[in-house]
Amino acid sequence: MNIQVQNISDVSPDEASKVWEGEILLESLCDSSVLDSLCVKTIEEIQDDDGLWHVYHVVCGEDQVSSMGAFLQDGPWFVHFLNGDEIAVVFKDAYFKFLHTDIETIEKVKEHSRTLGVPEEELNFFIEN
Repeated sequence: MNIQVQNISDVSPDEASKVWEGEILLESLCDSSVLDSLCVKTIEEIQDDDGLWHVYHVVCGEDQVSSMGAFLQDGPWFVHFLNGDEIAVVFKDAYFKFLHTDIETIEKVKEHSRTLGVPEEELNFFIEN
């Protein structure tokens, strides 16, 4: 089943287990029009030493999650999504989907992140046991 979530109230109880929640940093996108196809729950602005950041908290279907890499800029950018015990991490050049207990895949994601220059402190997308 292909779920495209634009309005969370349109999701049936059967489809709810197939819905992913995630965070997308506006500044990580090369094409922000993708946000128009997602259900945006909230937008958070964060000011730090590097500037002002816009975090979009979204809900979407798995097809939307797996296609996110096409919308990311080159460089150390990624988006992550959660669905129960599952985690999806999307880079421009790679897509990982795994259970939060899958230590082997978590290490592969961390290794890939490091090759892109993602700071260690930003690898905070894992669910704590």
